[in-house]
Amino acid sequence: MKKVLFLILFVFLLTGCQKDKLSCEKTVKSNGYTSSEIYQLKYSNDKLKDLKFVTEYKFNDFYTAEEIDSQYKTVLRSCNNFKEDSNDKIKCVPELKGKNIKVTITTNLNDIDEDTFENIMFVTLKELNNKNDTKKMFKNVGYTCK
Repeated sequence: MKKVLFLILFVFLLTGCQKDKLSCEKTVKSNGYTSSEIYQLKYSNDKLKDLKFVTEYKFNDFYTAEEIDSQYKTVLRSCNNFKEDSNDKIKCVPELKGKNIKVTITTNLNDIDEDTFENIMFVTLKELNNKNDTKKMFKNVGYTCK
């Protein structure tokens, strides 16, 4: 789950900017669960202003309640680390409902300095300022963007 969350966050940060929005989504079916990811990016004056990432895992009977709970605890720890490392500038809200885990990560880039952003997200803000390139990157890894 840690690797999945890291990969999601890395892809989440490969974004670009204009004066509008970009929304990219992807659904993957694996043994035991289906995951869906949605990235919503808002731009203003050719700069990325807001990031929102929502991922949801829908587990089937392959996973026990204990295994799902263990995955959720891992997500909780990761969210707490994001909050602490960013001084609460990156919001990470995990939810567990039955056999589903949902994680919503948001940040307003006016509230976070570039060094903190890069240290947490492993990508620079400069890499996120071209919306068309970002859209291509997402499409190259299987996302549908609009």
